Amino acid sequence: MRKNKIKIICFAIGSEILRGLTFDTNSIFLENKINSLGLSISKKIILSDNYEIIAESVKNEISSNDIFFSIGGLGPTFDDITIDSLSKIFDLPVSFDTDAINKVENFFSKSDILDEDILKKNLRQARFIGSALKNISGFSVGSFFKINFENREKFFFLLPGPPEEFKNMLQHQVLPILQSIVSKFYDENYKIFHKNLFVYNISESKLENLFIKKGLSTFSGIYAKKYQKIIDLSSSDYDEIIKDLHLIANIDNIAGYYLKDINKQFVFNETFLEVGTDIKTNEHIIITEDLSMQNILFDIFCDTRYTLSFAESLTGGLLSGLLTEISGSSKIFKGSIVCYSNESKINVLNIDKNLLDSNGAVSKEIAKAMASNCKKIFNSDIGVGLTGIAGPTGATDEKPLGLCYISSCSNDFEKVYRFNFSGDRITNQNLAAVFGYFLAIYTLTKSHKNYTF
Repeated sequence: MRKNKIKIICFAIGSEILRGLTFDTNSIFLENKINSLGLSISKKIILSDNYEIIAESVKNEISSNDIFFSIGGLGPTFDDITIDSLSKIFDLPVSFDTDAINKVENFFSKSDILDEDILKKNLRQARFIGSALKNISGFSVGSFFKINFENREKFFFLLPGPPEEFKNMLQHQVLPILQSIVSKFYDENYKIFHKNLFVYNISESKLENLFIKKGLSTFSGIYAKKYQKIIDLSSSDYDEIIKDLHLIANIDNIAGYYLKDINKQFVFNETFLEVGTDIKTNEHIIITEDLSMQNILFDIFCDTRYTLSFAESLTGGLLSGLLTEISGSSKIFKGSIVCYSNESKINVLNIDKNLLDSNGAVSKEIAKAMASNCKKIFNSDIGVGLTGIAGPTGATDEKPLGLCYISSCSNDFEKVYRFNFSGDRITNQNLAAVFGYFLAIYTLTKSHKNYTF
């Protein structure tokens, strides 16, 4: 039984990926799924549809890796050469899967396509090396085979590129085989567990210093997006990750966290949120599972059967758009008003003109009125109003770039907070959306006191 770490490499094959015509999301899905087995991809290489390049890459990596995933290049066209390439590299026979042949022939017999040449090309998708992996979502058969290289077995999975076909084959065909391989050939020391977290409202350097000061033993990296930081915790012992999650949950001034390994609920800093009105960058941060805030909100609101509505100014419909990307969002979402101009605030959202004139569009008074009025208009349980200066223009000495007010209210709770975001326009808008969702969830917990998530 091998005691060293399992090294896994992924080849994403397709000239269209190299040219940016499509994006490789399959390897990300693969990484997330094999993490549950304590495995991780060591290297990913994007290759063009070219035999010499594929052959060179495989030969260069064969000695230093144990498990090989090749994704793409199993289709019917001339540039789908994965089967031909791997067969030639290792001098392995190619077989045809009878079920796949029947599937293709039945499809063509029921269609208006009678061209024998087209049928012959599509039958190429029934080819495999070693053992066939069934495709329940398409025609292309996957392959699993192993070779002996320098007295060490190497394992190969050849999988289709279309995401739905890839995901189904991975989950139903590949993962059981992969589990069997690691159980048979490796002891428990092979496992490396990963936990990814999303962090909002803090710079990369500030976050790194914060985690170092906390003494996190499993902290292995930060990956920065414009408005979101992704934290990687990794260890061969998942209990060590749990210990670090408890340390993270006790960070001073954290606005709230959603870490299901230590608490099934979304936990809020009540001491601050009850009395505070300013949420500060690099200080009042949010930390969650690697789920978008709109997905977290959707699950919680569905559980409580609460409904919500938005009145959006600086975000211009962003909260509504992101939420309605989720299938079933109509269960919780009543509607929104994008009141970008003062006229729309007055004429559509029914904001009092005198209130607007005396306080200005970017003010706590207007944010509160926006939340309250949209709640009334849509008859929702919770209303959220957002107004601010996303930038890069529109700032004044009294109202700087990134200033934002967000209010959330229910029948028995209302709160408005002031923010000073420090990013560019897109970053400021996205952070406002994140905190809009966050405050909607907080308002729900204040209004539904007996509910446990």
